[in-house]
Amino acid sequence: MERGVKVSKVESFKYCFLISCILTGVHPTVADDKFSKGIIDYLFECQADKPNILKRKESSELEFKENFNWGNKAEYGKLFCSFANNKGGYIIFGVKNKPRELVGLRNDNFSRKDPDRMTEYLNSHFSPTIEWASCDHEIEGKKFGIIYIYPSKEKPVMCTSNDANVIKEGEIYYRYSGETKVIRATDLQKIINERIEAERKSWQDIMFRLAKNSPNNLALLNLNNGTLERGGTKVLIDENLVSKIKFVKAGKFVEKGGEPILRLTGDVQPVSGAVLPIKKVPSAIHRGDIYKAFFDGECDYPLEYLKELAYETAIFLPLWFFVKKSGKSLKNLIEILETLKDTKHQTRARIIERLKNDREENYKFGKVISGIKI
Repeated sequence: MERGVKVSKVESFKYCFLISCILTGVHPTVADDKFSKGIIDYLFECQADKPNILKRKESSELEFKENFNWGNKAEYGKLFCSFANNKGGYIIFGVKNKPRELVGLRNDNFSRKDPDRMTEYLNSHFSPTIEWASCDHEIEGKKFGIIYIYPSKEKPVMCTSNDANVIKEGEIYYRYSGETKVIRATDLQKIINERIEAERKSWQDIMFRLAKNSPNNLALLNLNNGTLERGGTKVLIDENLVSKIKFVKAGKFVEKGGEPILRLTGDVQPVSGAVLPIKKVPSAIHRGDIYKAFFDGECDYPLEYLKELAYETAIFLPLWFFVKKSGKSLKNLIEILETLKDTKHQTRARIIERLKNDREENYKFGKVISGIKI
């Protein structure tokens, strides 16, 4: 795009529509629309009489930064959180806010940023996960950076850990017109009402779909334990397939014209031997459960308990008991822990350190006095 390019009223309306779609979570074509040429041109449109001054002002969906410096990660985290709690929005780096002058980035910090490191910081200080994407842009030799923050589907996003007296545990940040602040009570109530309404519509949609079919033609798929149940009959779905279904459920796949996005294929085979009762994998493990399993010396799902350790604030919880019970190699367990998201970063790092510094005495079980009940 050339500096000072004029955008017609028709084009301006079209780009406003595209940005409106993106900021409200509706993606008109593909995911890359957030950085399409039309939107980039719209964001970087300059004033007719001042070809170096942007036409757009900071708003509830737009923020300007002169430079990118991840050393200010707490400030960035607060900004990301505020956009996620509203309609989403853009941060443009390389623009001097007053008077919105296109100065360009002074260094290559933006192009050299580490997305994994940034996401890890966000996950360790905010919950639920904040989704974002970025791209580089250049105008007449000047380089700019653009970050887009998606509106959260699970509002409100809340700060879970203090940092640098900028963000505080328990606070919720919200993007207002040109500024980021702790959310007002009225806006928080609005988010809660919207969440309740979304839940209501979700159930309404489910009931509508159920009403269109006979109960005899329906089956219930439980993604927690991998069972497909119809009446009194249960079909077990392969564990690997269940994980793939969960991936599609949580991903960004888009249906087109009502077409299915997943097809289950394979043979239905009888389970060899006696059919045992299905054990439910624990979905909510607490610190008390960890101690109870350790002192009882019994744990049906040691891997799930090992994963939970990474989400606890306490560093020294029982570890080697679950390692022994899991039957997996230390290398395999470390790989599993490294793939977990939204964990307590310091806790997970310490657990991995304990696993790497393996010693034989760690496997020896101490003597637990009998008769103790938790």
